[in-house]
Amino acid sequence: MSPSSALAAVLEERPKSEAILLAGRRYSSLATLQNTVVDIVLEQEPGMHLRFEDDEDAMKTLLSFHPEGDRHFGVLGQPCKAAYCILSISYGLGLERALKLQDELENGNHLRIHQNLMHLRLAIFVSMLCRTVLDVALLVPQLYSQTKLAHIRVSHPCGTWPFAGTAIEGAMWKGSMARMEERLRAEMAMTTRPYDMWFSLRCLGLMSLFGCLSAIFYPVLWIGVVILSMVPQIGQLYAPPLVILTAFGTVYGLIMIAIYYMNTRGNISALHMAVSVLVASFGLFTASMAEKALEEGRQAEKGTGKWKIRLVAQWKFTVTPILALASLLPFGGPTALYCASLCVLSVKGLRWCLLYSCWAGHYVSSKSGGPMRVLLTGDSFPPKLDGVQNFARNTIQALVRDGHKVHVFCSNGSPETPFAPENYGATVTRGPGVEIQPKHKITLPSPHFLMALMRFNPHIIQFFDFTPAAFFLVPFLWWLGLPVVISHHSRIDLYATYVPGIIGDYAPQVMRAACEVVFPLVTGHLLIDGNQKDQSWFAGHSNIRFWSTGCDLDFFHPSKKDASVRESFSNGRPDLPLVVFVGRMSPEKQVDKIADLVKEANPPGAPELCRFAIIGHGDSWESIHQEIGHRPDVNMPGVVTGEKLASLVASSDIFFSPTVTGTLDLVFIESQAAGIAVVGPRAVAVPLVVTEGVNGCLYTPLDMKDAKRAIKEVIPQLEKMKVEARKNAEANFKWSKSSDEAIQFYKDVLQYTADRAA
Repeated sequence: MSPSSALAAVLEERPKSEAILLAGRRYSSLATLQNTVVDIVLEQEPGMHLRFEDDEDAMKTLLSFHPEGDRHFGVLGQPCKAAYCILSISYGLGLERALKLQDELENGNHLRIHQNLMHLRLAIFVSMLCRTVLDVALLVPQLYSQTKLAHIRVSHPCGTWPFAGTAIEGAMWKGSMARMEERLRAEMAMTTRPYDMWFSLRCLGLMSLFGCLSAIFYPVLWIGVVILSMVPQIGQLYAPPLVILTAFGTVYGLIMIAIYYMNTRGNISALHMAVSVLVASFGLFTASMAEKALEEGRQAEKGTGKWKIRLVAQWKFTVTPILALASLLPFGGPTALYCASLCVLSVKGLRWCLLYSCWAGHYVSSKSGGPMRVLLTGDSFPPKLDGVQNFARNTIQALVRDGHKVHVFCSNGSPETPFAPENYGATVTRGPGVEIQPKHKITLPSPHFLMALMRFNPHIIQFFDFTPAAFFLVPFLWWLGLPVVISHHSRIDLYATYVPGIIGDYAPQVMRAACEVVFPLVTGHLLIDGNQKDQSWFAGHSNIRFWSTGCDLDFFHPSKKDASVRESFSNGRPDLPLVVFVGRMSPEKQVDKIADLVKEANPPGAPELCRFAIIGHGDSWESIHQEIGHRPDVNMPGVVTGEKLASLVASSDIFFSPTVTGTLDLVFIESQAAGIAVVGPRAVAVPLVVTEGVNGCLYTPLDMKDAKRAIKEVIPQLEKMKVEARKNAEANFKWSKSSDEAIQFYKDVLQYTADRAA
């Protein structure tokens, strides 16, 4: 039967079965065939071939869509690119049918169009597979305009999908997300592994490789940074790795330039360079081991042996650099030692001058009650509003309240911005940054930071999270000798699994190497997730402390429950339990799992378990909205803020979050303060605030079947859990407790610094 007669036959009588027979293979439905075609194409890497002896079924399935498929079967004994098969389908059938069906639509025959749209949609669906996302974006509007079918949606067992290219964009997106999730699972499995020197060396090697490649492509990276600053809509998945690669390129580029000039202009051979590196590595390693042993002995003997530690420190930071530099010089003997000593002592003199200009000196909390001078820096300052910004704002308020001086270095906002640090008594220096999202900038290391140090003269510096700027600034501050604290609000080792493309396959190991290099240089660490202390880069560190989370217990309160708000956000079913999610909807927050949970909780034909209100916006909002936004059990209004948000949370029954890359999102705390139960993953710091069966329930991370089980267990106990949730918030989540812990930690770190210098 010819394609035209087959089409006429279908028009006369709609098939009673959803089954499809193609190339001798039976598919139970269009959705099954669609998934098969997706798998065929996604399994083929660019340039790969389909071979008759291995892929006969796949090739027949693809070519069966073509009107002249039988003719093509005749040449299948030879290698045939999958792209050729798909392109044949694209221009041989898909567009042809689209143009023919235009006449049907113009004649008002919508029923026939709907009956046969599955054939057209599948043909165009296949035609999209060989194209990039950009090609899809350009071609789909053209097909829409030619067929005038943009308003028609096609039904299938998983819901309804818009016509044409959206389906394949969704398939490509899900394929990419599946790859990232696989990385995430692997990283979670090894995140608390003990220190392994060989694995660390491998990670350092990878970091050096990426650093050298970044140095080679340094101008291209800066062009990318400029483009990101001008077009922040590109998305935040690309900005952090681009900025980090630029930082690597700067460091390794300077090293490569130095090596080149030493070799060509200074006549220093590669042998001298290798010997110098070996001397430096051996000296630093032996001195570090000796320092560690002496420190343990000094603590055991209650303060004795300080002179030995000072002697080892001089060997580490004075003698070792002199010997390494002397072995690097092309001439030997006393002259090399003299020149190396002169150079090293000059650098140490410059350091002392900078330290005198930038530091207020030791603050000994046990002997002085005077005010501290604290410099805070990071990327989370207004107008960006998130959990880290809440920590920063409340820390500023507590420091100012107690009479301490606060200065902020950032790139975001202005003095007129609502909630700006100036409104709470802090002074601010703003430097350059890269805007990766509206209201969100990544602060770049710049001379502005040195100016802030020299103007403010802090006692101590705190970084909110390990930002790209910290990669540069922490080693610089360590060289100066300034006390530095980092508070860890994100699991950056897990975030690294969401770097796009092939770089993402190595990003966790590169980030692990960066942590192992930089974190030992920090004087103190504040951990929102206490389990992080088991990570290899914190092993043996002297100052690690858990930092409690706080919440505005008056703003989030059960008294703000509103029946009309519940009616609205439950889509008219306030009698059903209302599950709410609040947060940034970006891939690295695992928000795509929300769609899986909705489908798992309320499958077609089954009684509804609950209703869902999904609050927030971000890179993933559009794809999630296309997948589940049309469902009656889902409400996706976008961003909700202020009193309306507080009322919505209090009017809900359960807060749900799939996120495992944060340490502890504040919305877990805020939900308990609002008096609702919490269902969260059994990961990071969530088990510290959710007591199983008391104020909520935990589920296996990333497993939405287990998440459904947790929600079902919570529903019968809602009233009891709501009361317990509010009690837990009142007892443990006060901002005053959190900020007091931070201030005390500053004092302890400064006392520690003073003791080591004494």
